[in-house]
Amino acid sequence: MNIFSFKIIGKAVVFFEALMVMLTILGIVMVLTMGENMDFGISNLTLVPDDADLLNNYTDIRLQLKDDPALQPQLLITETKIKVENTSLFQFPIIVLLLFLGAFSFTVLEQLRRMVKTVEEGNPFVTSNVRKIQVLAVLFMLVPVLSKILLEMMDAWIRATFEFEGLVLQESSMSAYPWIFTGFLFLTIGKIISEGIALREEQELTI
Repeated sequence: MNIFSFKIIGKAVVFFEALMVMLTILGIVMVLTMGENMDFGISNLTLVPDDADLLNNYTDIRLQLKDDPALQPQLLITETKIKVENTSLFQFPIIVLLLFLGAFSFTVLEQLRRMVKTVEEGNPFVTSNVRKIQVLAVLFMLVPVLSKILLEMMDAWIRATFEFEGLVLQESSMSAYPWIFTGFLFLTIGKIISEGIALREEQELTI
């Protein structure tokens, strides 16, 4: 790729940074300006019945049943909406979540923008880029941990808000392997670049 291509990439990253800031601000404004009550959507809840025949008694709601008899019968609620009182107690965690997601995304994009800038300047193999790659690796490896915390908080709120008679709410989960693999990949790339920088400096000293 030539320098012109990296300039386009740099401008695209700057655009997405600005877009991320605008979306974060817009989300916070929407939360703060909602009425006294607001519709809150919940999706992909998996409920496991205490009684295997319990699902057969439900006729007025949409069900997704597992045909395989070897699998445990489940009730999958694909989406539901509830009305909640839009108080500061409800607004605060949502605003914190929006700020966190915005800051996380902006940090990733900012590391990329600074690395692209070094390419534009014709000197990408520098120690500062190794540190930026290491920062990206740590951020990606933290995603499953932070997601687990958020999902636990969400599940706790659902259990405290709803009563599921005869049903048990299964804990939400996400696969951590892609994020951890990506983090290790970034660390490997950073190590390769670091070794390359060391070899170049050694050659320059020899000359």
